[in-house]
Amino acid sequence: MFKSLLRGILAIACGGMACAQVVQDFAPTKGVGYQTQWSKRLGSAIIRAMSGTSDGGMFVAGDAPNSSNLDVWVAKLAADGTVTWQYRFGKDGTEGAAALAPTSDGGLAVVGTSSSFPPGYSLYLIKLSSSGDPLWQRVIDSGTGFEYINAMAETDDGGLVLVGTTANTSSSNDIWVL
Repeated sequence: MFKSLLRGILAIACGGMACAQVVQDFAPTKGVGYQTQWSKRLGSAIIRAMSGTSDGGMFVAGDAPNSSNLDVWVAKLAADGTVTWQYRFGKDGTEGAAALAPTSDGGLAVVGTSSSFPPGYSLYLIKLSSSGDPLWQRVIDSGTGFEYINAMAETDDGGLVLVGTTANTSSSNDIWVL
């Protein structure tokens, strides 16, 4: 029996595809029209975002449980699926990644949400070097109590553009562009 939820799909430089799934009751199956190059279970992390790297590998980001909540989890995988590095980022509350963007310096930016900075969920933005070391972390709060980013990209001048939603006081959502 094979039950899974596709979390993401990524076209990779070699002409193949990579996919991230949440899998329960895994039993290997043979697919039609594709050949699995490698498959890797990455602990209890749930992948929410992924992107190819210039060396044929990939960055992945998501959530991973800690002793009482969730942390942002980020990893770099080599082209053969080997974990090059992986790190967790979190405070006292619940943190989770929503999007990532490779940056021109070979690193990446990861954005998600955090409940560690009241009054509600705030944006949690982390810039990492190519080796996964945190260069800086920022918390961005609109003052409405809930912010969520759906997509992020690096701009030509090395900045970041983030697009998502924020809850407003009339219980509806507004589009938020940063």
